[in-house]
Amino acid sequence: MSQENTRRSRKLSTGGDESRSAARPPANPEHVDRLVSLRTGAERDFILDALDESAIVAITDVKGTIIYVNRKFSEISGYCTNELIGQNHRILNSGRHSKQFFRNMYRTIARGTIWSGEICNARKDGSHYWVHTTIVPRIGTNGNATSYVAIRFDITESKLVQTKLRENRRRLRDAVRRDALTGVSNRAHFTATLGAYLKQSQLDGGRFALAFVDVDNFKFINDSYRHDAGDAVLRTLAQRLETFAGGQGLVARLGGDEFAALLPCTSQAAAAAQLTDLMRSIRQPMRLPRGTLQCTVSVGLVLAPRHGKTGKTLMKAADLGAVDISRHP
Repeated sequence: MSQENTRRSRKLSTGGDESRSAARPPANPEHVDRLVSLRTGAERDFILDALDESAIVAITDVKGTIIYVNRKFSEISGYCTNELIGQNHRILNSGRHSKQFFRNMYRTIARGTIWSGEICNARKDGSHYWVHTTIVPRIGTNGNATSYVAIRFDITESKLVQTKLRENRRRLRDAVRRDALTGVSNRAHFTATLGAYLKQSQLDGGRFALAFVDVDNFKFINDSYRHDAGDAVLRTLAQRLETFAGGQGLVARLGGDEFAALLPCTSQAAAAAQLTDLMRSIRQPMRLPRGTLQCTVSVGLVLAPRHGKTGKTLMKAADLGAVDISRHP
């Protein structure tokens, strides 16, 4: 959500606050003459023209009906002036902001306070653009707003740069945590997640299973079917493990042909059933660049915290197959 700044709008008045005027130093006559010229002469028109060239300007009545737009407003929105005058400002609604966002904005300007923030608008062709907007209420002699002047500056390019930076940061985080070949987590991310699982288990007494999967005779597969076939085996195995986990656990490639998975599990019987289902899934033939292959794997499955209270002991137990859950119902 965009940041908003507010401040009170000045009332339209020909006079001023007498106490403030008394405290001010005498005005320079030259400055007074300049001020008069700004109010009535060519300099004022020049300033307005300069604003018109640099900013996107619109005026609406208190109901949000557009009563004036400048050339830059038409250029960025894609609407001609005649299409905008008389329309409600909702014609530009991109759907990016919530109803509460606009409700807060209108409440602010309705009480005579200047509103400032970032808004995403929709062009006539449906594309979006971002503007930094300042809305100044015009206050009548009765103290109520009579119209609103909106001054905007196009910030679409800077928002695109920010989006790209966020995407690059996300990709960098993923690159740090993921295995480049298979797309599953790498050893570092798996180790950190395993530690978090163990800490949570200590807090709530929960259980989970750790499966260690090692492809049998992987060197033979690489030598006989070439390395692209070996890569295909690893990618297929990673996909099957993720499908088996069903989004409820974590799958990682630890290195080479070694994989590990963290799976939700409440009992030894459940872990034994998981082992059976996992083996059935992995035994299915794998499609390679040239033909198919039915490879076998070694699987060690342990239950935490029963078979280890640290990541190191659990990994060792699963790797060595020290505990065969299927024999302990």
